[in-house]
Amino acid sequence: MDKNFKIDEWERMLDDVKIEEEDLNRLVMNYLVVEGFKEAAIEFQKETKTKPDTNIDLIGERMEIRNTVNSGDIPQAIEKLNDFDPEVLDSDPKLYFHLQQQQLIELIKKGDINEILKFQNQNGQNQNLFLFLNN
Repeated sequence: MDKNFKIDEWERMLDDVKIEEEDLNRLVMNYLVVEGFKEAAIEFQKETKTKPDTNIDLIGERMEIRNTVNSGDIPQAIEKLNDFDPEVLDSDPKLYFHLQQQQLIELIKKGDINEILKFQNQNGQNQNLFLFLNN
């Protein structure tokens, strides 16, 4: 269903789309919260009365965990995540799997075979984690 539109047809279709201000405000609020702009989210909430889906006061902790993951320190990220919410990894096994997978990727990037084997021995019960290496 690949269709090419002429520019005037595309502009007409865009003009026909009606976006509610409330929906746009929720989109902006979500962006501010997800990207960690706490002060901007607070001001935006005051100005628009748009409530975020999560607690604005927790943005700092969330960003700290995210930055730790982005830096490649997955064990530290898991520790911070457990400090933040001790039940989150138990209640979301998919998240835990992806964090373990990322930890393995980080070990592979470092090229330390001993650490990779140690990690495999510690996490051997989750053989699915290593399947992607054989693809």
